[in-house]
Amino acid sequence: MATAQEADDKCTVDIPSVPVTECLPSMAHASSATTWSQPSVWLADIVWPAIRPLQSKRLSLPSTNRRKTQNILNVACALDGADMQLLPSTFRALERELHLGPKDLGQLSLCQSLFQSLSAPVWGFLADRYSRQTVLAYGCILWGVFTIVLAASTRFWEMMSLRALNGMALASVGPLSQSMIADLFSVDERGRAFGWVQASQNTGAILGGVATTTISQMIILGMSGWRVGFIVVGLLSIALGVIISLTSMSIPRHGSAAADEQSGTGRRSAVVRGMARELRKIRNMARKPSFWGVVLQGVFGNVPWNAMAFFTLWYQYVGLQDYQAALAWAAKQAGAGVGGLIGGKIGDSLHSWNGNHGRPLTAQISVLLGMPMTAIVLQVIPRSPDWYIAFLACMFLLGMVASWASVATNRPILSDIVEPADRATIFAWLLAIEGASGSLFGAPSVAFMAEMFFGYEISDLAVKDMTEETRLHNVNALANSLTVAMLLPWAVCFLIYGSLHFTYRHDRLSPNQQSGFPQGGLFKEKQTPMNRGPDDDEEDGPSPVSRHGIVEIASFRSGIAEGGSDDGDALRERDRGVAEGA
Repeated sequence: MATAQEADDKCTVDIPSVPVTECLPSMAHASSATTWSQPSVWLADIVWPAIRPLQSKRLSLPSTNRRKTQNILNVACALDGADMQLLPSTFRALERELHLGPKDLGQLSLCQSLFQSLSAPVWGFLADRYSRQTVLAYGCILWGVFTIVLAASTRFWEMMSLRALNGMALASVGPLSQSMIADLFSVDERGRAFGWVQASQNTGAILGGVATTTISQMIILGMSGWRVGFIVVGLLSIALGVIISLTSMSIPRHGSAAADEQSGTGRRSAVVRGMARELRKIRNMARKPSFWGVVLQGVFGNVPWNAMAFFTLWYQYVGLQDYQAALAWAAKQAGAGVGGLIGGKIGDSLHSWNGNHGRPLTAQISVLLGMPMTAIVLQVIPRSPDWYIAFLACMFLLGMVASWASVATNRPILSDIVEPADRATIFAWLLAIEGASGSLFGAPSVAFMAEMFFGYEISDLAVKDMTEETRLHNVNALANSLTVAMLLPWAVCFLIYGSLHFTYRHDRLSPNQQSGFPQGGLFKEKQTPMNRGPDDDEEDGPSPVSRHGIVEIASFRSGIAEGGSDDGDALRERDRGVAEGA
């Protein structure tokens, strides 16, 4: 057992800045018998009581800086939503102008979603090593350029290639914004923060979807309206990238791999170590059953949302005008935006009620409410323009009740079980798996079933010029395909969320680890049966002071400036070395 003085000589403690007023109450309770000549005992008796309440909270930016950063991320997510809605909003225009059938449109959707999913881990890898602000700015500019070039395409293979490149650039938004949100907000605030991200994304999807669908079959400045929509979104994306690059965004990074880039070693060696680190991250997460639960949920849960890309086309075949079909889709997006905020709040409340079961229960409630609403929209409401108001109301309710899982369960649980230094990469891998599954089995499965099993007929005529038999045949084919592609995956998701009731409690990190501190907090004690009290909470780490007055301090460094923090793995190795040396 090392003495207190040896522990002091061996360890360095960087104490976060704490206002003097917060320390005074703790100092007032300090024992008059404190031995001031022993630094470790002084730290334990005076400083530790003052900063322990702060340890469970995020060492966040000032509120103004945090608000500015969140607003920029929300704008990026809004443009992300608008861009993702460009293709579904122009399905009918592309069918008429380029003679593309549902399978061709499904392949375009598959191409973008698949490349977006496969590229997400690359962006996560970059985000863990370089300034996330710079990486996000480059991503926005690239996706804007590809979107503008896409507006000039006239052949299917051109669109396929450009949609792939656009998806690769678009993949930068997901892992970067979600890892930043996880670092900016504490555990009990993340549900609402992710809710605002989803609300922003859905707002962008509403504006982009309504505007693009409305003008898609018009002629504007001698161009097809859908091309104008692509150009406008592309220009906005480039402008956002420039704004991000010129704005000061100080985001806390709690352990990262950025230190490897400054270690003075060769570039090839850094790349090899980086690849090895990524494999270790995945291997470590694969040992947690809750991670597999979230992943499997993503495999099935993203399929219905991807399949909904055909809703606009279905409403056009129902007989709604283009702007009415766009508003019906927008009602679902608006509901999802409101539902993200409601679901985030409900998830946080149920998590406070029961930390082990609240979040899985929130997701199960959302699934149970979403399935009957899907059946009502597609199979119960008469397929006639006369029922337009009913479609609007039910689409809003569908979006509002079916959108809780991502913000209230999936992202917060992943934030709770993943080390802060690994969040960007793990979020990226989750997005890759979810996106790949949705792109493979979502819209393509609807197109395949509609044409192969339900007899969908391709037509370049306007809906009003079609025979009633052809129109009704296509309406029924799309409705039945959408019903199968949405209800079956959601039923599987309900069962998967049930498994989290048994695994989440064992996989959660302690509050110290979630805040970027080493396990056990600022002070680490070797517990023995003599000094372990009946009220000691193993999750929160041991008490800072042993019965014998000997304190062993685990060194840590809290990286506040972006890109200026230690490597997560090196930090943990150093902590283990200190503990073993003691």
